[in-house]
Amino acid sequence: MNLSSLQTLLMVDQAGSIAGAANVLNMDASSVSRIVAAVEREIGIRLFDRTTRRLRLTEAGAIYLSRIRPLLDEFDAARDEAHQHAVEPQGHLRMTASVAFAV
Repeated sequence: MNLSSLQTLLMVDQAGSIAGAANVLNMDASSVSRIVAAVEREIGIRLFDRTTRRLRLTEAGAIYLSRIRPLLDEFDAARDEAHQHAVEPQGHLRMTASVAFAV
């Protein structure tokens, strides 16, 4: 399981359907469905009740997603903060030059 799989789960929940999440993520619905199934298999619980007409979080799924959502938000914040420090110069710049440059 990786971060993108967990983010996909959150998008499925937010969109309310696998097709809606696939549209937002610019993926095939079958790929999103495989990701959901793989995560469910890995953690050993069913996160969503799926029928041909609707998708609904299970009670265990609601608990699981409520716990991973803040973790993923922290990962995003950490990445953004680290990226900001890598891109923007910070601190003092000290330079020395020969007296000849002053003339």
